[in-house]
Amino acid sequence: MNNSIMLPTRDALASDIEAEVKASARKILALAKTKNKKLSTEQAAELAVFCWLNDLNPANDEAYYVPGIGATFGIRGIERKAAEALEYEAGRPGNTWQVEYRPAEPGEADFNPDAGDIAYVCTLTDSVSEGRWLMRSVEIMAKLKQAGFSAEDAERVAREQNGPRPAVQAVGVVYASETFSGRIYVGGQPTSERKPEMFDRHERAKKRARKQCLRQRFPRVELPAREVLPEIDAQRIAADISVIDGADAAPVDDKSAAKLLSELGYDPREPIQQQADIIGAEQPPVDETMDDDDWAHKFSGVDDV
Repeated sequence: MNNSIMLPTRDALASDIEAEVKASARKILALAKTKNKKLSTEQAAELAVFCWLNDLNPANDEAYYVPGIGATFGIRGIERKAAEALEYEAGRPGNTWQVEYRPAEPGEADFNPDAGDIAYVCTLTDSVSEGRWLMRSVEIMAKLKQAGFSAEDAERVAREQNGPRPAVQAVGVVYASETFSGRIYVGGQPTSERKPEMFDRHERAKKRARKQCLRQRFPRVELPAREVLPEIDAQRIAADISVIDGADAAPVDDKSAAKLLSELGYDPREPIQQQADIIGAEQPPVDETMDDDDWAHKFSGVDDV
């Protein structure tokens, strides 16, 4: 009797992964179609590979495609990875991180409030770091009391020895010169007027500060989640999808949005915006004034600030 376990070969693993990524790319294209957005097969394939490598869900805005830059993390992806990192540090679930904001003062960052710039300081704390800090404080106080210190002196010395409560701070700035809305077109020609901005500039500045705090506190959140064994070629995957589905066509038949969502496992009775926001739309030249998530807002209409 042979009880040996047959492990898959490298080629078999590569084939399975490519099949998984191709299926994901087709879902991305289909979800884009439900929102009447344009996303090329190459862009969908690149986003699908990126999501596979980092274990992200593009339908939940954890990742998206930025024209001129490529696939990237969304704020929701960073926040989920931060929560997972905190759980790993603690060795158990139930730990959290929190943020607080206050307007930044001149000198805390390079901005000019008189010119209309907006800046916020974000302070991030977490239950794991604070719990360890409290334990050290208690241990120091206990030893000092045993050595004959009064409770008041023991607390003072413990505070000096252990330092302030652990926290991470970052400043997010939105400059008055930045624009976050496209021009109004009349007769197919752009005018000097712009559309109203979708999101509040104060919230945008807070989001930028929050992202920097999370990156500081959890520096590994944007590292790949998987050890890459086979080579995954996004261009080959895109070419295969194009051959099967048609070079520039969406990879599905011309079906209603509700039917597409139903086939993808979503409830068509729920608002599509809540279930299947996906990146991809008409792509103007890259605006260097936008940060990464702003592109997601512009192309998907998703508010993830």
